[in-house]
Amino acid sequence: MFFVLVQQKVPSSRTLVGELGVLYLSVFLTRIGFGAIIILFPSYVNAGPLVSGIVLALYPMLEAGSALPVGRYLDRRGRRKPFLVGLFMMAGLTASIGLTFDVTAIAAAHTIMGLAAATTTIGSLTMITDLTRTSNRGGGMGLFDFANIAGYAAGALLAGRFEVQFKDNLGYSFIATGGLILVAAVVSLIFLKEPEHPKSEDHNPLNPLRNFDAQTKALLPIWLGITTIVGLAFFLPKIFPRGELFGSSNLGLLAAAGLVTLGIGATGFGRLSDKIGREKVIVIGVIGQLGLLITLALTYPHWFSNIALLGLFIFLTSALVPSVLAAVGDRVRGEMRGSALGLYSMMLSIGLAVGNLVGGYIGEVAGVRELFLAGFGVFAVSTLVSAFMAYRVKAKRASP
Repeated sequence: MFFVLVQQKVPSSRTLVGELGVLYLSVFLTRIGFGAIIILFPSYVNAGPLVSGIVLALYPMLEAGSALPVGRYLDRRGRRKPFLVGLFMMAGLTASIGLTFDVTAIAAAHTIMGLAAATTTIGSLTMITDLTRTSNRGGGMGLFDFANIAGYAAGALLAGRFEVQFKDNLGYSFIATGGLILVAAVVSLIFLKEPEHPKSEDHNPLNPLRNFDAQTKALLPIWLGITTIVGLAFFLPKIFPRGELFGSSNLGLLAAAGLVTLGIGATGFGRLSDKIGREKVIVIGVIGQLGLLITLALTYPHWFSNIALLGLFIFLTSALVPSVLAAVGDRVRGEMRGSALGLYSMMLSIGLAVGNLVGGYIGEVAGVRELFLAGFGVFAVSTLVSAFMAYRVKAKRASP
């Protein structure tokens, strides 16, 4: 199904063997590995919720710190080589986690993975922006999100299999996952080419905000809210009760179903944003995200009895990411795309770190319901801040 969607909806004349197809395939394979890690990592690390949250947060913290320099490097030197280096680093570091149970060593490897993640995430987003136009960029970002989310879903399912297959030594799961990421790196090395893009000769200090208009800056708070929710979601496997309903296999199935719904929705809503505008689709996504969080909180643990309503809100939530990323790609100068998307990657990393830390704290003092209520509060506040900033922009334009 994934390959059929790529062939039918790729927003350029390139085929599956072209640059966009290779990028989507690489993202898909890499995210399978990440999805497995998300489910397995809390069980593998022999520590309490708060320590596990800190270990998980180290990765996005380094990713945040390196995002702007990496984005600037992409503008100055190109996209392909950093992307490849990041993939090979990620493969080796993931496998190395499976060779030790020492929390300090695991934390060190997981931290360095943040640098590799910055190069792969910013590199792929920048290349997709290079290879699309305003008229089809939403569809391009939707397919990116589909590949991203479908990979996570497959990884969640694979984690359940790994937990059974490698029950005597869960470290083998990380070695196998590293091998999968290595496949993505080799495929990219062979088939991926450097896309055409303007190069930056600007020697001024890093300041990606200067490349955004006020309307695009207004999206930053809501983007931070989105990424914080993702960080909270990553921590869920650690605090779910380990009963029949929430065992790793069933949790993997539940996560996979939700992620597939998100992925399919992202493809459609990305294309819709090309037709009716980014902001209108973002509003749809906000409604979905708020509805999803409050419904998850109020109906826990009876989610299967409310699966239709949850599915609807998950589907609407999928409108957020492709429309926000496409809006950024539309408005930033071509020679500063890496730096601009580096800023958004930095916000992603900060949100993940905050989400992991908040999740760790709530895991110590409360439970699942409180985690979703906290997520609702965070996203509601970030949405209000973005709405206020957007209102000021419109008011300023309307004033004589």
